[in-house]
Amino acid sequence: MADPHGVAPVLTGAGEIKGIRMTGKKYSVTLEAKDALSRVFDSAGKAAERYKTAIGQTREQVQALERSQKLLGEYQGLQRSLAESTTRLAEARRAADAQGASLRIAAAEQRRYAKEINQAQAVIDALNRELQQNGTLTAAQSRAMAQAQQKIASLTPAHQKAAEAAAKHQRETHKLSGEAARLEKSMDGQRQRLARLGGALKLSGSDANRLAAYQDRLQRATDKANHALQRQEQRLKTLNAANDKMQKNAERRGALSGDIMATVAAGAPLVALAKKSIDYEASFAGVKKVVDFKDKADEDATRRRMMKLASELGISQTGMTDIVAAAGEAGIGKKADGKTDSNELLEFAASAAKMGVAYDVSSGEAGEILATWRSAMGLTQDQAMQLADYTNQISNEMKARAKDVSAVMNRQGATAMGAGFTDKQSAGLAAAMLAGGATEETAATALKNISGALTKGFSATKSQREALAMIGFNPEQLAKDMQKDAAGTLFKVLEKLKKAKPEDQGAIISQIFGEEVKGAVAKLATNTTLLKKALDMAADSSAYLGSMQKEYDARAQTRAHRIAQVSAKIERISIGYVAAGGR
Repeated sequence: MADPHGVAPVLTGAGEIKGIRMTGKKYSVTLEAKDALSRVFDSAGKAAERYKTAIGQTREQVQALERSQKLLGEYQGLQRSLAESTTRLAEARRAADAQGASLRIAAAEQRRYAKEINQAQAVIDALNRELQQNGTLTAAQSRAMAQAQQKIASLTPAHQKAAEAAAKHQRETHKLSGEAARLEKSMDGQRQRLARLGGALKLSGSDANRLAAYQDRLQRATDKANHALQRQEQRLKTLNAANDKMQKNAERRGALSGDIMATVAAGAPLVALAKKSIDYEASFAGVKKVVDFKDKADEDATRRRMMKLASELGISQTGMTDIVAAAGEAGIGKKADGKTDSNELLEFAASAAKMGVAYDVSSGEAGEILATWRSAMGLTQDQAMQLADYTNQISNEMKARAKDVSAVMNRQGATAMGAGFTDKQSAGLAAAMLAGGATEETAATALKNISGALTKGFSATKSQREALAMIGFNPEQLAKDMQKDAAGTLFKVLEKLKKAKPEDQGAIISQIFGEEVKGAVAKLATNTTLLKKALDMAADSSAYLGSMQKEYDARAQTRAHRIAQVSAKIERISIGYVAAGGR
């Protein structure tokens, strides 16, 4: 059939349509527009699905944390009950001791009276025999008989009273001893339940001794998970709204053709820009949920500074919001009035962004690492940056990646510090185990178990006491030594383990530290070179200060980083363009 304009369509071998008044180039643009729009819509839909999955996972995390909160409440209740039982046991023992002392006094009096009565009775018996033999007694013997009889008469009531007192004290002592035995049995049950709850909560010995700090960390983790859930839900809400709008426009897009579709083709890049803007707005909404700006002007100024900082440091704009959100959740820069100091917030953000580049982790991960060091481990910004320098340097000198050392510290750094290690000693111990071949999971568990086992003190189990005794240690003294010199104490324990009989070494390590970390601890004991190197560096700040900045500077010179900077700048301009209405 002829074209209305008299030109027949012809399909060439190359797949191009010729003979249509719409040029091939314009038709190609039209198809590209459709493809571009489809990719944008598909991407938005996939992003929504990812957020739904993330929300489900975060909800599970929140529920797990809430279960831990409940278990922690039970743990604290048991601790209070155990403390009350301990007090009652001490009182029962003191009362039993007092009754025992009174019993001994009464029994001694009873024996003394009985002895004197027996002596007087012996005199009477002898005189009675004399009377039977001679038929009479001398005057002196008669007086002696009368005195003996009088003595028995006077001592018998006192003897009876002493006997009654002794019996009473005996009954009280038996009663109190029984109460003490019942309390001890009850306390054994309470200790066993505490141990089970501690295992469920993954409490180390040092955690149990610093329950308030553990509770605080758990509460912060719960709050953090809830904030993350809110951010994810906000992003999903924003994406769903955008998807709904796109779907409503889909029918109109289907009706478009020719020049109209070509116009849409020209607008396809704007749709892609709009998605970036949507993502950024959702991310910044998450920031506003956890950061209390002084006023709208402070919020706008901080937002501009964040975007500029992301461009300068070569991280994505949403990456910067992830860092700032992590800082806000950790309370970084929050003042007494509840408002946030934006300067402190952005100082943190710049440090975290550089950490992300130096450690080769995402901006969000870097923000989480630094925020955890600040909040859970109680470090100042300067201390956290020194730890970052140390972690970077030790990873350069050992077969341990900085991000793995950081991950172990995020999980158990506070536990190790509670046991007496410094922050850098804790990181050094983690690095030594990772360099020795331990996985991140094993290293974290080993750090927790080492910290807990060496600070068990009075709560050490019978098997732990026996194992420690085999290498010459007492758990109570060991716990005290850990607070004075944790690193030195650990070395002493490792040296004694190394000297243990080879056939006993594995069993001793397993009993003290746990079967799951036997391999990691055995490697530390067999070869302490890595640990000594790590701890020596921890004691010499000149060996690591400025390490992370140098790493960042080196990576900043690479082509990949320069491209990232350009991309961040374009992203900043794009978001601003869409926000301004495309003008």
